[in-house]
Order: sequence, then structure tokens, then C-alpha cells
Amino acid sequence: MADIEFTAYADDCLFHAHLEIPAGSRLTDYLNELDRVRLTDVQLLALEDGHQVRQESLELDVNDIFAIEAPAAGGATAHKIRTRTSRVEVELGPYRVLGHLHGPTSGDPFAAITRRKSMIPITEATVAFTLNGEARMRDIDVIIVNRLRASVVQRVVAEPDKLADFGISSVDPHAKDLTPELSYGIRAPEPPD
Repeated sequence: MADIEFTAYADDCLFHAHLEIPAGSRLTDYLNELDRVRLTDVQLLALEDGHQVRQESLELDVNDIFAIEAPAAGGATAHKIRTRTSRVEVELGPYRVLGHLHGPTSGDPFAAITRRKSMIPITEATVAFTLNGEARMRDIDVIIVNRLRASVVQRVVAEPDKLADFGISSVDPHAKDLTPELSYGIRAPEPPD
């Protein structure tokens, strides 16, 4: 067994705790197999007023978890496969998550989300929430979201270009467009409306 430290996001609080998982297992797979998890060295932080409570141990229903930060170790490398990403925004109760959803290279990760198990990893994520009346944002390498707790899951079509804020074009207007030569006759599908 491996002892991991993590932060979990629940309806009205954050959990900082430890969890034992089988050695070589990925946290996402482990959570998708369980109904309940036993946490140790638990610190709860209330979103409403920042009040903290410590408990030696706590048993928690997996469905009560909105999201959980994956450990930095990155999980079992034997399970890693090449993927295609889709930028998504997920609303989970008081939390908003923006990041990359992964799926097989042969399909659309966003279109397949309802066919997946409940706990889904999102990479290069930003989580926004309010703690004690103050807006907070956290950048996280990998966050596992509970899609069953999501009220909104939507594809992010385009994000504003940071260079545009300064009046600088990210493309040189004098540069030759080589896009047709690179496509080899394959056209990208039009994004859905």
C-alpha cells in the first residue's frame, strides 16, 4: 500500500488528508472502484468562514467528493497511453474547473465523457472557488472530477489571446500561410455549435 496526501473538494469544505491506495495503482482507477474511502490525518476547511477542524480519521462516501487533487507522482506509468485533449470547463457546486480532458486519439474526449466512469482526470487545471468570502484560484497539474456531481460540463471553444491585450498579433501579418501545404488534403472537422 502507498500512502498519498491530497486535497479533496466537497460541497461545503476542503479536505486535506491521507489515503492508502494499492502500490502501483492510479488514484482515478482506485476511486472508481470504491463506494467509500477511509481518510487519515484529516483537516477540514469550511468554505463559508474558513473554520478548521482536525480529525484523526474519517470515512467518506466517494459520491460526496466533487473533485480531488491527484498526487504529483503521476501514477502508474504502465497505464499511460497516448491521448487527445479537449479544453473543458466544469461546474461542480461551488467550484469551477478549467482544464484539459483526455481521451483516445481516435475520438472526441468531450463526446465520450458520459460513457466514462464517474471520476475523470483533468490536466493543467485551474480551480476557482470562494473561501471565507474571498475568491480563490488554484493551478493544479491533475485534478480528478466527479462527473456525477457536475452541473455543467462544456467545451471551451476559444480563449482570449494574451498578446491581443497588448495590441500585438500572435501571427506576423507578412508571414506566408503554409497551412494548406501541411494538411495533405485532410480537413479538420468543423467545431459543433
